[in-house]
Amino acid sequence: MKKTKRALNASDLSGDRSILIKPAKNMKKVIYALILPLVVVSGLVFANRGIETSERPIPKPLSAAEMKAERKKWEASPDGIMVKKWKESPAGKGV
Repeated sequence: MKKTKRALNASDLSGDRSILIKPAKNMKKVIYALILPLVVVSGLVFANRGIETSERPIPKPLSAAEMKAERKKWEASPDGIMVKKWKESPAGKGV
């Protein structure tokens, strides 16, 4: 007798669908197994980021004298001088 290869017909698969379902179940397990470590690692990364940012010291507000000193220092800078000139100009007076 000759051995021949038979192609699968639609009628061959209609009765036995377990051939198609088993690989899908295994694929789901593999996908879940790959996604779970990804979720855990990303959670740890974001958790560590939050801790680092919360360690920054909060600056205390300046007192009135310190604010006045800082303002005088800024007014002596090139930016402060430009603002003074702009306030004295016609465009600055219109505002």
